[in-house]
Amino acid sequence: MHGSVKYNKKASTGVKTSSAENESKYCPPAPLDHPDKPRKTIIAFGDGMFNSSLRGNRGAPVHLIKKALQKYCGNQLEICMVDEYLTSQICNRCKNRNMDNVVTEKSKRRVHTILKCKQNTCNIVWNRDIMAANNILDIFLFAPRNNNQCLDVFMRQGATSDQPPV
Repeated sequence: MHGSVKYNKKASTGVKTSSAENESKYCPPAPLDHPDKPRKTIIAFGDGMFNSSLRGNRGAPVHLIKKALQKYCGNQLEICMVDEYLTSQICNRCKNRNMDNVVTEKSKRRVHTILKCKQNTCNIVWNRDIMAANNILDIFLFAPRNNNQCLDVFMRQGATSDQPPV
């Protein structure tokens, strides 16, 4: 085995020296550290003030996740809790609540996680969780520009304008 052609006896091991070929290759410089203080990261987080979304399942540990994020990120992180009311039921594109569950072809069963908008202008199919995340982002971005108010389609019935939703 030792010295055979198959295992290349002449191969060298150790530190490789630079050659003219390696020196001519472009290597981008490392990113500079900014002397300014670091910018805060903002997370818009659904408040999830319910025990469980489906029967028999446990609810998400929203407060534990929030505490863990604050513990590990410290002052670099700002968490903004957003009211999740209707975020998984209103189309993110046309802001209409006129949606139906998709029905499978073979078993004719409704799929809870997939919704189809019934508006003729929209007619899009959404995963309920992705649509809710997009709607939470829309609510979060809308509130600071509009006196801390929520989009009208996401307002709770009988809610007063004195209580900020975000």
